[in-house]
Amino acid sequence: MTKKHVGQFVKGVSGNPSGRPKQESAHIREELAKHSADIIQKLLDKALIDGDLQALKMILDRLVPPLKAVSLPSAVHVPADATLSEMATAIIQQSLNGEVEPSDALQLLNALQLLKPVSITDNYIKRENEPDPFGLGIC
Repeated sequence: MTKKHVGQFVKGVSGNPSGRPKQESAHIREELAKHSADIIQKLLDKALIDGDLQALKMILDRLVPPLKAVSLPSAVHVPADATLSEMATAIIQQSLNGEVEPSDALQLLNALQLLKPVSITDNYIKRENEPDPFGLGIC
């Protein structure tokens, strides 16, 4: 018996004793490899001789993959001693002015958000290392 109750299998007993069925993809790939030259020639004939647009599209998709949108690098001007909030404001303003692509601005703002815990930790360490001006043992 492989089930305790309805829908529950006994621990350590497989619910599929014969296992996953063998994939035939390896066999199919071997057969395609044997006939690849003929398949390519047939596809070329359909595209060039018969004018089959689907065959032509298949060939073009393989030869010239679709272009992906790429944004050119853009310079972001942020004061060297700016806080994270001031940096974010500068990035947003430059994006609104068209100086920075919106997608680049979003990536930069996400990066700034990741810096927030680092900034908090840095400020905490600085406070801990400052001398206590009153000698009371508190900062």
